Amino acid sequence: MVDPRGAPLEVPHLTADDRYVLRPWELGDLLLARKASADPCIPLITTVPSACSPEAGEAFVRRQWDRAAAAPSSSYAWRTAARSARAACG
Repeated sequence: MVDPRGAPLEVPHLTADDRYVLRPWELGDLLLARKASADPCIPLITTVPSACSPEAGEAFVRRQWDRAAAAPSSSYAWRTAARSARAACG
């Protein structure tokens, strides 16, 4: 997988219990980042911005791509395997 800037992403898709999928962040996850930023605890313990404008949300997703390309750590978004609209960050 390659991000829109051409950098390689080394974040696998992982399925858990045939119900959940951990996957790399996508620009389509901006609504998820905005919802997470509204939780008073999430911005305190993650890099999700506390004021998540569209620009701040996109910067957050791009930082997750940079982490995947530069280090052996990974940042995941998760969704149900049925591809429902429900998702979470972690």
